[in-house]
Amino acid sequence: MFGAGLSRARNSARLGSIACSAQAIIVAWYSDVVRTYRKETTMPQEAAKAAIIVKSDGGGETTAMRQPQTEAYLLNIIKSETNRHANLKQALNDVFSGKGKDTGSYTFENRAVWHASSGNGEKSVTLFFTMDRDDAKIFAMGEHASSRSYTISDFGQRDTPFQKGRTISL
Repeated sequence: MFGAGLSRARNSARLGSIACSAQAIIVAWYSDVVRTYRKETTMPQEAAKAAIIVKSDGGGETTAMRQPQTEAYLLNIIKSETNRHANLKQALNDVFSGKGKDTGSYTFENRAVWHASSGNGEKSVTLFFTMDRDDAKIFAMGEHASSRSYTISDFGQRDTPFQKGRTISL
């Protein structure tokens, strides 16, 4: 009589142990999924080792470039606006050092959009980009319209919120 009860208790303990193990596996898997999602959406941006520029309105992409080449390419776009050059350099420093900020629910090519901005008013530069492993894909450039809104003034992508001439709010 005691043997059957003891056997049931052992089986129950084993089942409880198995259930705890399964629960631990599910919790670990779920935590990994959440961590991955947050990293892609709201976690700090990874530092970029290279940047690719998506040319205006889907006009193709550059090859991956290091920061000095990316800077030279983008300076050529705003060459006549010398008052913005220092702010472009700082915004690029933020992209390449992992200091970009998330833009909430905005996406581009099904990826979370980041932005790096420097300066204020007419002198500011804001870069909009996605991350693909170690590469930043810069697809729009503009400037502050207000403290929480940006006008895509230099180049952007047609039929997206980041079309040249549009203003987005964060």
